[in-house]
Amino acid sequence: MKKILNNKVVKIIAGFLKGIFMLMLILFILMVCLQRFSNNEISLFNFRMFTVISGSMEPKYKIGDVLISVETDPKDIKVGDVVSYHGEKRDVKGKVVTHQVINIEKDDQGKYYFHTKGICENCLVEDPVVEESQVYGVVKYKVNESYSIKDGTVLYPIYEKKADNNPDTSTDDNNNNNNNSDSSDNNVTPEEKKQYTVTFDYKNGMPKTSKVVTYKEKYGDLPVGNKTGYTFSGWY
Repeated sequence: MKKILNNKVVKIIAGFLKGIFMLMLILFILMVCLQRFSNNEISLFNFRMFTVISGSMEPKYKIGDVLISVETDPKDIKVGDVVSYHGEKRDVKGKVVTHQVINIEKDDQGKYYFHTKGICENCLVEDPVVEESQVYGVVKYKVNESYSIKDGTVLYPIYEKKADNNPDTSTDDNNNNNNNSDSSDNNVTPEEKKQYTVTFDYKNGMPKTSKVVTYKEKYGDLPVGNKTGYTFSGWY
């Protein structure tokens, strides 16, 4: 074993893999910083990264999944593609939305308009029509799988700085729905019937709130954070 570790070829391969890992880590951090400080205006080599904060795209994408979207020419976007776009109307105004394209229109000037909607069971309402200038890109990759909440988990709020001083407490309608899967399972073991405590830390001076749930029990509506000068975007 020691001889293998001291082998020159092995060292070269290990160094190469380490370099690739560090490069990917640097690109990941750079992508996050570019998006945060440019308000998603700047992409990294046409790539953008977004985190799913609602259940509107379940079961395909779950809360906590990290998605990579790629800037795509509007003419190459097809019905069935999942796009990330900047909402400009109604309840999605000012939010980044990731939904599936269900219809496409093109006007006389060659400008594209996309009809989008979530795919969850309760997502019955179509989004406001999306102009091609609003589209960040088509989702191509899912970086990670969403994780299960464990006993003692503390969730922290995601606040985004408001562009103006007007109060805005709007949230994605789907933020508070479809957060947990369904109910009973006759084959559940005694260990799986244990209870879990989930705590919400609002980070705004408000006291923390907690709730105890049993295995596979629906949590119900999630609380909404509120912080002066910021818009609540979800929990992480």
